[in-house]
This record gives sequence, C-alpha cells and structure tokens, in this order.
Amino acid sequence: MESFKALGVQFIFKEGGGKATGGRDSWWAKTDIVLPSEEVSSEAEVSEKKTEAVAESADEAVNEGSVAETGAPAGVNTERIEIVPVPYTFAELPEDKMSAVEYTAASNKAEIGRRALAIVEAEAPILRDVLIRKLWASFGVNKGNAVVEATEKALKAAKIKTTKQKGIVVCWTANQDPKAYYGLRVSNERSGEEICSQELKNAIVYALQNKGALAKDDLIKEASVVLGYKRLGKNLEAALTAGVQFARSSGAIVYVPGGMYKLP
Repeated sequence: MESFKALGVQFIFKEGGGKATGGRDSWWAKTDIVLPSEEVSSEAEVSEKKTEAVAESADEAVNEGSVAETGAPAGVNTERIEIVPVPYTFAELPEDKMSAVEYTAASNKAEIGRRALAIVEAEAPILRDVLIRKLWASFGVNKGNAVVEATEKALKAAKIKTTKQKGIVVCWTANQDPKAYYGLRVSNERSGEEICSQELKNAIVYALQNKGALAKDDLIKEASVVLGYKRLGKNLEAALTAGVQFARSSGAIVYVPGGMYKLP
C-alpha cells in the first residue's frame, strides 16, 4: 500500500467492508491501481493482483445476475478458506448443586453468570437454549418462573455476545466473529438443531473440499459424517438441509445445473 501511495493511489478503510469482501473489514483504493514500471515492489505487485482478482470476481457475479445458478451472489468474496475439523470441547463445570431458592437469590447472580461464561468460552458458538439447559443442569435446578427470571438477569449481567438467526439466539465468545467463523467441531452428542448455521455451513464446505462436487442428498450425508454422526436422523437432516441453503445464500457453495453443489 505504501508503494501505491507513492504513486498517488488513495486508500480508505471501511469497517464491515462491502459486497466484494463478503462483509469483512478492508482497505479500498479510491483510484485505479496501475503499475507504470518495474520499480514497484513485489509486495505491491501481489497486492495489485489480489485487487484485480476481487474486482474480476465481482464483475463476473454482476454479469451473471444477483444470484446466478452457477455462481455466488453478486460481489460475494469466494476466497477459499481451509476448514479443519476438531473434537468438540465440552465445558468442565463444578458439581456443586443449589436448591431453587438458593439459585434465585440475588447473591448468586454473579456465580450463575460466571458459570454461563465458562460454558460459552468452552462451547461457543452455542445456542442460547442449549446454554441455559447446561447451566440449569450444572446447578441441579429445574425450569420454573423464578429460575427463568434469575437466569435472564444473570445472563444480561454477563453481557454475552449473541446473534439471532431466524428467531434462534446463538451465543459467541467476545473474540469470535459470527461473519467469519470457520470452526468445525466433531461430536455425535449434539442433536442437529443444536448446531448453528455457520457451523453447519462449514461442515458442508469441508465435505465439498474433499469430494469436489456432490448432489444435495449425498452432500447432506457426507456432512453428517463430517460432524461425527453414524446415522442421519430427521432432525439432523432438516438442520443440514437448512445449512445447505445458508451456505448457498452466503456464497460459500454454488449450485451447478444438473443438481450438483460445489465450492466457488
């Protein structure tokens, strides 16, 4: 960038980027980048090539339509991200239990919040409903109006980062970026509806990284194996079907005429 600035190129930084960068923070050139001679450094040449590649990708997508059958949505960044499966890490929680009366006492709100944060740090992204269920189990309490109220107050005080996807609230650590999450945890102890859209998408992308192109049914079966399941139940199938739709709408995968899906 410094080399280009010396040639008169102006840059601006945009949080959230734009369509060409898939919503990622990025630097943008306000003027055309042209190499007048071989005096420009090799690093600058690499930067120019990347800029040209993004522009060409965006132009092609626009020419094909906002959502083309054979390409990603217009302007979506289709840079290949390598996804690596890892074992799911479950939170290690204290075994001390409380009565409902103790749990709902104001003096225990901070402890409830600390335990909730411990679950999030170990298992995020995690659905809020799953977090609450694990939280109650760790304290040995059951659902009730007073317990629900005490839990809501504790979670609000803990200031856990959340996103909402079609009415489902997902909890994240402070360092996780929901828009750029490429984690993939393997475990057959989660039901399909407990996995967030981003992780389902990543399982689908990983399956295509290894297989090249797959029909929808085969893609769903392969992704279920990637997630650690030996059997494709109805809940998991429904979740992965929605995951395929999410992966396609986000530009992570593309549909090929003939009923196949592949990576961009």
